[in-house]
Amino acid sequence: MELSDNAPAGVQQIYDVIVAGGGISGVMAAAKIAALNPNARILLIEKEAALGGRLRQSTAEQPRPGYGLSAVSDQLFDSWQDILAAHGINRDEASLPGNRQHTVAVLAGNRLAHQNIDLWFTAKGARILGGLAAAKHWPEVEEIVRQGAVAGNADEDDDEVVTDDDEAPTSQSAAKSAKSHALSHYWKQTRKAPAAVVLEHFGMAFGIPDIWDAAPEALAERAAFHSGRLHTGDWSKSLRQLLEQPSFHQAVSVTLANRIVDADWQDGIWKVSCQQGSFHSKALVVAQPPWQATAWLKRTLWPPALLQVASKTKPVSAVVLSERITNDEALQSVPDVTIVPSEKVQIVRDGTEAIYFQATIDFELSLQAPAVVKAVKALKRARKKLQQLYPGAITETSFVALLPVAWAQSPLHADRRWLTKAGSKNFNSSNLAFCGDAYGSSYDGDSNVLKSLSLACDALQL
Repeated sequence: MELSDNAPAGVQQIYDVIVAGGGISGVMAAAKIAALNPNARILLIEKEAALGGRLRQSTAEQPRPGYGLSAVSDQLFDSWQDILAAHGINRDEASLPGNRQHTVAVLAGNRLAHQNIDLWFTAKGARILGGLAAAKHWPEVEEIVRQGAVAGNADEDDDEVVTDDDEAPTSQSAAKSAKSHALSHYWKQTRKAPAAVVLEHFGMAFGIPDIWDAAPEALAERAAFHSGRLHTGDWSKSLRQLLEQPSFHQAVSVTLANRIVDADWQDGIWKVSCQQGSFHSKALVVAQPPWQATAWLKRTLWPPALLQVASKTKPVSAVVLSERITNDEALQSVPDVTIVPSEKVQIVRDGTEAIYFQATIDFELSLQAPAVVKAVKALKRARKKLQQLYPGAITETSFVALLPVAWAQSPLHADRRWLTKAGSKNFNSSNLAFCGDAYGSSYDGDSNVLKSLSLACDALQL
């Protein structure tokens, strides 16, 4: 089965479910619904020319721009295997990405300093980036993150009553704001201290462009995620294997390069208008971040908690330059993750021949051309530094991509109340459900994917 538009023409057929978004969340949602309901008719709509979302990679067979965000946690990897098994693909037959991240390094001058990735956010990891002084003060960093995370967890345990009027928070909300603080509240040293500089570089690599206004628990959760020897490798074979299974493609129609323009709910039926036509369904699963989906799903149809996330918080963006490594020796020796401090860039190898240079930027800055141009220049300087270290290993044919939603959860401490509120209850219904890394209060996007996927499928009641 080719990864192309195979959705039925016309608008007469009414699907049981339309899944809007063909990233990992949307594909898993369609697959899980099909496995639980073999007779269901499902339509999966994706705006890009290929499925996969953040898992999309640049491979020899499909040399398209990737993002370097394809590494996933053990939990999501295991859940993906369960999806395959539900469609008759056992683990011995599954074409799964077969690599794990092992090394992180710092590129300074013409030298790489390596460390095991599970020691990334430790004194040993801080030492390779900031020297002995940073390592010496690192226990203070760990204590600050611990204190902040404890305060944040205490906040979540409270019964929160947040009004829709920002100017009139309840006394409980006021008490919450007095308990937890931004990371800068806990930091007593100068921000030019070696440990502080290391924190800023780690934050950029974890999708936190402004570490000092971030919630400490955001840093703690992101550090734990990225230090977890994530699974990497070629996802395209596994995606294709699922789509070719009869139990999947008989239940799920896929339409690609088909951007949704509008969606309306009338008389118990959804009408979803796209560039390639209109489709009808009994239920709609939104597997896109709210900042994208609010462009076509009317605000009156959104649960208030999710609409507040879309209007009051911002995701974290990334500018990405993708390359290919043509030298096998270099391919084996380039670290899984490399921080380039002088450029505020991280280099990610995804287990294929591709390599990605990432610059983390604030969402608002991603809307400004000068900021994006500045980031691209930094990426190219970082590429030049790596080329000097591995002469002839990196191709000159590169792709530059702006990813407005690279990390869905805003790490800013001021935004935490909205994230907590959105994650405090099940906002799905039998006709409208949401899933993806943006739908939940965890700063670990994979955890949000799995929890929201379960809640969405339960709510549909097919």
